[in-house]
Amino acid sequence: GSVKSNVSNISKFELSGVTFNDLSCLITDMTNQSRILDRKIAGIIGTNLLNQFTFTINYGATRLTLQDVATFHPPTGSTVINFQNKQGPIIECLINGK
Repeated sequence: GSVKSNVSNISKFELSGVTFNDLSCLITDMTNQSRILDRKIAGIIGTNLLNQFTFTINYGATRLTLQDVATFHPPTGSTVINFQNKQGPIIECLINGK
């Protein structure tokens, strides 16, 4: 389906200790998604921001960590997943062995 959204610009945005200036964004109503997930969704971090970093998602700690691509070294025992498409996080994976 389609989603109505408006393009806007955020003059200053801070995330995970990093400040972004003049960040383009889309504004859309997340009410239906919040209702389906039974939790308030404040927003979705876009690929225009995430593409600038190597990032770690720690689901158990509910933490997103951004790292400088040039200096990042994956921790021992971690799994590195490379995104195939800069338009969105598209990855190959198996679900239930399929």
